[in-house]
Amino acid sequence: MTRNLFPAVQLGGEERQITALLTDLKGFFRATSDLSPVQRMDFLNKHFERLGEVVEKHEGTLDKFMGDSLLVTFNTQRRQPDHARRAVRCAWEMIASLRSWDDPDAEKMHLGIGLSSGTAAVGNLGTNTYNEFTAIGRPVNEAALLSGKAKPDEILLTKATQELAGEVAVVEQTGAEGVFRLTGVQAPKGTDA
Repeated sequence: MTRNLFPAVQLGGEERQITALLTDLKGFFRATSDLSPVQRMDFLNKHFERLGEVVEKHEGTLDKFMGDSLLVTFNTQRRQPDHARRAVRCAWEMIASLRSWDDPDAEKMHLGIGLSSGTAAVGNLGTNTYNEFTAIGRPVNEAALLSGKAKPDEILLTKATQELAGEVAVVEQTGAEGVFRLTGVQAPKGTDA
């Protein structure tokens, strides 16, 4: 019989208003078709390192890596009343970070990003021996759908995210009901950031 050396983690969670950000690296498989699987992994690790720095700057939670995609949540592990604004700024900076990367393989790739805000369950999911902190709910699902629909270097966001982000998010209609394209980021009136 093996003794579990780690204390039991409380499974489950609580409902919370969050903003989910999901990236999709457009053109990844085509651009890396000549690389070995290990070289692809090395490239992705460098890519995620760059994006991770942006996430840390905006105090997001790196939820999980899924192939060439990254799920980031706001107002999950830390209380952030301005979660939508943080997510909008983070997404905008992620696009700029990839565009400024001096790597010939990265020049062939582009990010598509989806943002969605709403109620989600936030907490520990899994078993007593293998689990992870995550968010489950509509915002995560919508962010995933939007990242898949986003064109290269495009950020799509839901109406809920646009409303919560307020004047920080400069947007235009996409033609799809309740979906906006982020065209710029600005500081809220009366602030420097």
